[in-house]
Amino acid sequence: MWSLLTLLSLAASPPENIVEHIHETNIRLDRTAMTTLAVWSAGNIVGGGVGFVQAEDTQWKAFHATNATWNLANLGIAALGLRSTKRRGDPSWPSLALDLERSRAIYMLNFGLDTGYIMTGMFLRARADHLGDPVRAGIGWSLVVQGAFLATLDLAVMTNKSTLARRVRPWVDAGPDQVAMGVTFR
Repeated sequence: MWSLLTLLSLAASPPENIVEHIHETNIRLDRTAMTTLAVWSAGNIVGGGVGFVQAEDTQWKAFHATNATWNLANLGIAALGLRSTKRRGDPSWPSLALDLERSRAIYMLNFGLDTGYIMTGMFLRARADHLGDPVRAGIGWSLVVQGAFLATLDLAVMTNKSTLARRVRPWVDAGPDQVAMGVTFR
């Protein structure tokens, strides 16, 4: 009986190499996402600054100014995200599963916000056409572009996080407030 319980408890945890591989892949995914955001942000800050100075049209000035300003915040988020990937230890497999589920949920929330940015930008564009307001039009176009990029990035990361989480699920069923361990027989 004791050896059966030992076998069941051993079967309930994944092989160490799988946990380590998923953990390293998760960190690499986060680094890639934050590096991509940082590069996008830096390009938009520089391009937005140059574009603002060179643009003569009010709509384009507003577009470039909004891109540059928006991406100051994005660059800060990317820097914090990159910093957090360096402070991660080697988690146990239940904490890895929870981390994957939580970060997937955060990217899902971000994707919803990105959709809101796009819709707000489209609304501002429509309003600008109605009012003849070139500043609103420029800001609207900027929100559409920034929202579309962020939605694409967040959707890609969320999809990859879901794939990683599925690899851990045979051993862990993670809920928002609990971790339940079990054995999956196939």
